[in-house]
Parts: sequence; structure tokens; C-alpha cells
Amino acid sequence: MKKLLFSAALLTATIASAQVLITETFDDMKPGNLTEGMTLAGQNGWNVYSGSVADYQIMDTGDDHGKTLFLTGGAGTTIADIRWAFKDIEASWAARDNDKNILVGQFEIYTGKPTGSHRLGAVLYDSKGSTIAGITYDTKAKTVRGLASLVKDGDTQATAYNIGLWSDQFPEDTWIKVGFSYNKTDGEIAYRVGDKQTLLQIDGYSVAKDIDPAEFDFFLPYSTGNNAKYTGAVDNLKLQAVDKLETFLSTATATIESAVAEVSVFPNPVTDVLNIRTADKVLSAKVFDASGKAVQTAAASKTLNVSKLPKGAYILKVETSGGLSTHKFIKK
Repeated sequence: MKKLLFSAALLTATIASAQVLITETFDDMKPGNLTEGMTLAGQNGWNVYSGSVADYQIMDTGDDHGKTLFLTGGAGTTIADIRWAFKDIEASWAARDNDKNILVGQFEIYTGKPTGSHRLGAVLYDSKGSTIAGITYDTKAKTVRGLASLVKDGDTQATAYNIGLWSDQFPEDTWIKVGFSYNKTDGEIAYRVGDKQTLLQIDGYSVAKDIDPAEFDFFLPYSTGNNAKYTGAVDNLKLQAVDKLETFLSTATATIESAVAEVSVFPNPVTDVLNIRTADKVLSAKVFDASGKAVQTAAASKTLNVSKLPKGAYILKVETSGGLSTHKFIKK
């Protein structure tokens, strides 16, 4: 593991100048399914992908959180075991004031009763489906980890990394206040876990700049060795565009735990040929529909003809020499 150096930063935006992109408490929703169909927009405009409608439930926790969104991940290590609940933010981000180039996301994670090997949290994607930044709770380690798209000095290709933050463990049935931010102009990512905040600064690496967020996802991916279902919850989301963060100086140590194979796909939406952009060798590519069923498989190629697929949303799972990655795309 590579040792990294962090300087601390307060993930508190200047609220007076913030523009809210999403606020969600789930309290105005009907208990039960978040959506009535995997391809239908759900309550408050949320969309879902992978699994079944039963895996996305609005339930009352019985405490001061009231209604929250519960997600249930599968017991395996396939696309069908991952959960996404998402909103498109491309238009609202584009409509922000010109000086507000920092996106701040803050929400709460309910650990439930951790089983299997999963990560529950949130992630920002760009319009090509590539990771920008995010934060998750690891059910096996019981710690919170970051996600960051970084460029190694001398390289031009960004790679998404899982970032080890603090060693604090969170037991079952616990609410965790978390947050993250992405500064498009300066290329900065910050994290918040409880009362701890940190700005990511890495010797030999830089955060990818000038990326426009296009989608916010609550997501529940599996980790290596997963063999059990897991249910956790999220609540009290606020996603804002701001012009600055308050900061203070201190240091903390963390690690890059693993690289997430960084792949982008284009064009998206696509009519016929989907291109796979990666610096690594493509070993295989599989397309899955909304139910998690494999509908197309390709050999080692950086192009995929999807012209015969029906219109709709799909997941592309790409295996490269650098690892595995998943991407959502739209077939027109």
C-alpha cells in the first residue's frame, strides 16, 4: 500500500452562497418501493439500476431520521449484486453560477447489520460514466473509505482509487455523517467522516481537473469475496455547488488501498458502436440489462457493436489488465 499525506480541511461550505442541486430527506415519500419499475422514474425523480424494486425500499427507521432509503445488495460478485439509485445533475450543474465550481455532497449512512463484503455510500460520475469522487462504508472492515480519480505525475490517464481514510470502526445499527467535495477548478477532493475532515494531497499524484459532474448515485457495490446479502440505508442528502470551503491546517496519514480500473465509454448515449477508452488491455466486455441479465459479450476489443440491442439503459462490465470496472450507458 502506498502511504499518502493528507492536510485537513473543513467540509463546511459557505452556505449563504451555496446553490442546492439536490436535497433529499425521503420524508415526503410513500413507504414501500422507491420505484414501481426498474426502468421507470421513481419517487422524487430517483432512478434505479440492477436488482429488483424490492432492493430499494422507503421505510421508517423508528428514530428521529423518520423515512429513509434502504438498499439491499446481492450475495454474489456480479453486476446483478450491485445497486444504484441515481439522479442526473448535468443540467443543474451547468446552470450554476460561474464562480461556484466546488460540488459538496453531505449525507448519512446507516450501517444496519453488516454482512458479506459490500460498500454503501455515494459516488459522482461524469458524462462518460467515469468516477470523479465518492465515499463509502465498508461492511467487512467497518470503516469509511474514499473514492478519488487521480492522475500520476507523468501520466495523462486518470485512474479511480479506493482511499483508506481513518481507522475508526462503526458498529452495527449506527448512523454515520459523511461528506465529500470536488473542486473542478483547483483539482481538489475533500472528505468528511463525523467530526473529522481532510483535504486529499498526494505526493506524485494530482486530482483530475476540469471534470463536470453529470450524475449523483447512492450505490452499494460488492467487494472481493462477497457471499452474503446486506441491507443498509442512506438519508439527509444535500448536494450543493459552492465557491469556497473553510479550511484549517493539520496532517493525517492514509493509504491507496487499490486501483479501480479506469475506463471510459463513448459515445453515450450510443446508436451503434460503443468505444472503450483505456490505457490497459481489454480482456473482455459484457453488457447487462436492468435486471442484471447478460445480453451481450465481446472478446478482447475496444469496440462493441450494440446496434441490435433494444433502446434503454444498460451496464457495461469491462475486464482489463488493470482490473474490473462498470459503466452505465444508454442505447438510443
